[in-house]
This record gives sequence, structure tokens and C-alpha cells, in this order.
Amino acid sequence: MSSVNDLDAVPDRVFNGYLWPLGAWGVCLLFLFGAQRTPFALWLCFPLAVWYLGLTIWWGIRAARRHERHDLNGESLRAGVQSIGRFLAGASITPAMVFMAMDPLSPSAWGTAASVGIVGAIAWIAVATLPKLDRRPTHWIALGIAWAALPLNATGALSLATWFGQVRNAVGV
Repeated sequence: MSSVNDLDAVPDRVFNGYLWPLGAWGVCLLFLFGAQRTPFALWLCFPLAVWYLGLTIWWGIRAARRHERHDLNGESLRAGVQSIGRFLAGASITPAMVFMAMDPLSPSAWGTAASVGIVGAIAWIAVATLPKLDRRPTHWIALGIAWAALPLNATGALSLATWFGQVRNAVGV
């Protein structure tokens, strides 16, 4: 019995397309932390989400075409969907990192981190369960839920940061 993996479905260059922008976001977070402008990293989550949306759609269309041509079997496609979806669900916790970098002892930071973690966990569960139904729409729905967790978390975290006055303090107004 052979083990199923995502090596056929997701090439390294695609994973690099997901990893490098997240790494760049982390470097920007470090620089913003050093400049005492950490809340600006929340706004950088939105271009990251747009990049992930485009890359996910591009990969999904390519993988679906390969599956239709029988270049990619269903198990490998499912493994690829789960790998990309798990990465997107994991990347959705970046707003929690911003709050924890601003004030790790604040109850508001812990509350925001918990709510961001709950949304990320829901996305993770959706990615773990929906692709097992072996229908193309469920693959797209799982990827959509995993992708939507990042802008949802960033919007909620940015709203909370504005409400708590942390964005105003960072901007200097």
C-alpha cells in the first residue's frame, strides 16, 4: 500500500509562493516592532490575503485541470487541498501575533488571540473534513474557508485595535 502525499499536487515553487510572503510579513512585523509601529502590521495582512487568494485560485485551477486529464489522482489532489488549506488556516493567526507583540500581558491581547485562534481552528477543521467528501465543490469551499480566515481575523483585529486606541497611538494622532 503506497502512502498518499501532496508532492504531486503542490510543487515546491507553489509552497514557496505561500511561505516567502509570510516570511516577508514577519520581517516587516519585526521592523515595525522596532519602530514602535506594530499595529501597522495588521494592515499588511490584507495584501497578504489578496496574494494568497490569487495564488490559491491559480493553483486550484491548475490542479483541477491536471485531475481532469488524469495527471493527478484524487488522493493526491485531496492531500494538496489539505496542505494548502492547513497552511492558510495557520497563516490566519498572524493578527494574534501583532497583538501579542504590542502587549503580551494585556487581557485584550489574549482575548483577541483567543478569538483569532478560534477562527483559525474552525478553518483548520473545515480543511480537515470537507475534502474527504471527494467532490470538487467541497475542495473549493474548504480552500475558501481557509483563505477567508485571514482577512476575517485581520478585519476583526484591526477593529479591536482601533477601538482600544492602539492604531491611533501607532499613527501618532
